[in-house]
Amino acid sequence: MSLDTHLKWNARVLSNVSPRRGALVGTLLGVVVTGRDNGRGTAYQLEMCGGEIRTVWWTGTVTYGSVPVFRDVDTDAEVLRDPKLMVSFARLDSHELKGNK
Repeated sequence: MSLDTHLKWNARVLSNVSPRRGALVGTLLGVVVTGRDNGRGTAYQLEMCGGEIRTVWWTGTVTYGSVPVFRDVDTDAEVLRDPKLMVSFARLDSHELKGNK
């Protein structure tokens, strides 16, 4: 399974980060996301090639090059990761794991 990201701005959806309408929707590292899949209310788990596993939340934004901006759920520190170095990525409420394995 691919860890591709294909996001588009949709001005009609609601975001969990901002009270205003509008959010990135589509596929985030192989996981389908809507405006409600960002913010502290939705946790994700990512596994790096070296075995490091982090629990993060998505800010609903991406950097140049379409790299998603994640924050650690415990420390709130920004966690910038190169998607090419990720082995797997999943929404924690989902039993389906998307990965490069």
